[in-house]
Amino acid sequence: MSQKLLTLVVPSYNVENYIRRCLDTLVQGGEDIEVIVVNDGSKDNTAKIAQEYVDAHPEMVSLVSKTNGGHGSTINTGLGIATGEYFYVVDSDDWLNVEALHTLIDTIKETKKKNLSVDLFLVNYVYEHVEDNTHNAVNYKNSLPVNKVFTWADTKKFDFAQFLMLHSTVQKTSILRQSGVVLPEHTFYVDNILVYQPLPYFKTMYYIDIDLYRYFIGRIDQSVSHQSMINRIDQYIRVVKTMITSHHLEEIEDPKLRKYMYNFLSIILTIVNTFLTLSKNKENNVKKKELWHYLKEYDATMFKKIRIKPLYAASQLNGKAGRFIIRSGYKLGRKIFKYN
Repeated sequence: MSQKLLTLVVPSYNVENYIRRCLDTLVQGGEDIEVIVVNDGSKDNTAKIAQEYVDAHPEMVSLVSKTNGGHGSTINTGLGIATGEYFYVVDSDDWLNVEALHTLIDTIKETKKKNLSVDLFLVNYVYEHVEDNTHNAVNYKNSLPVNKVFTWADTKKFDFAQFLMLHSTVQKTSILRQSGVVLPEHTFYVDNILVYQPLPYFKTMYYIDIDLYRYFIGRIDQSVSHQSMINRIDQYIRVVKTMITSHHLEEIEDPKLRKYMYNFLSIILTIVNTFLTLSKNKENNVKKKELWHYLKEYDATMFKKIRIKPLYAASQLNGKAGRFIIRSGYKLGRKIFKYN
């Protein structure tokens, strides 16, 4: 049997109300894809529903059930057994646009036919907001060349809301493995590591202007909800520390890639600082200082360069005035970008 073009890994935990919608879109991708559902110790009917799709599409869908280890562990499992040339993660409460999925597959085929080397395909994603039934698409048309192979030298400035996310990156499986990325278990927000750490290994990219990923926003228990992020702030700190120690950024040779990674890391640090402030927990002020010290101890140059980034500097403000500015900035950003 020939190698599949694309592996779609579906991390799944207690999603019996959502997983059908997800898998219904994925199985329409055809014979060139494999779908690996990783059941992370669900206590509901998630595995039973997934098995229905395995029975209906045995050449395409497989189910792996494991003890609970968290989102990162499911991706580690999927990456370990993936046979597709490219690797993509689809969370089980989200879904893909079928027409866009076909376009992605056709594009992969076309680049292979032309013997073009592509390490990383990039696509758009759409926030699907339950509370007001609106959609917010994120694309890269003003930052990346379209429908052609390019390198970081060909990229333009990324806007604040345009940073590469897990939903926008279709990564070459062999290179992802070569990067050595292993995600921490029992930890949310590990998608930031999966996007950030392997970046220097991807030398060639190809952007397709399609709205492929539909990101469902609105579950009360969702990991990116305001309160969930505050409650799980220690997990986010763990993610940030992993990102910090994955690279000494001054060693990144490509100047545009180095600048992008500095900006990306500073944004993630800003997010953590913001939620540490929004928590109104005095102990979290200590955690802010500890994280700042952690970065300085690891790499003094990275510390100095990130410290002067305007957003990160603003997130370090203290006192009532500082907290007011941070809360106001967060509310404004949430209203404009609708990120959770």
